[in-house]
Amino acid sequence: MPANIKITVRGAKQTSGVLRKISTEFKNTAVPLDRSSKKYLNAISANYRDEGRTFGEAWAPLSAATIAIKTALKKQGKAIAIKKPLVRTGLMRRSFGFELAGLNFSRIFNTQTYAQIHQEGGAADFNGRKVTIPKRVLAAVDTARINMVGVTFENWIQELITKHKAGKR
Repeated sequence: MPANIKITVRGAKQTSGVLRKISTEFKNTAVPLDRSSKKYLNAISANYRDEGRTFGEAWAPLSAATIAIKTALKKQGKAIAIKKPLVRTGLMRRSFGFELAGLNFSRIFNTQTYAQIHQEGGAADFNGRKVTIPKRVLAAVDTARINMVGVTFENWIQELITKHKAGKR
């Protein structure tokens, strides 16, 4: 449910006018949502570089069997990394994106169906056999990301205040 913000100012006519203009812009949060989403995608990219540490959960190393499979695939030109977890061709990493839906909603997603099993861990079928996939967090809603979104919105509000104050001069 979207937040409702109501600002009531008694007194200074100029301040009241600035706040009235700003309050109309609060109905469209696409700008800070777009900025927050892009920053979140940067955090996911950093998480791949530091193998899970961005979100506070270092990824488990690959099993010997997985390293052997990836070594064979690399020899065939079908893999770009052997010992790096969650990177075989780079497709899953490149498949993160976001979309703004309406004026007040953004969604981060990965288009690869197998991203979920890596995110949560569990059993999966691989080439006709059952394998256990360890949980390797690709993305998370953690304190740092919540704060990042909050700061992004604070900065946007400050920009609105500055813009409308400048317009009053």
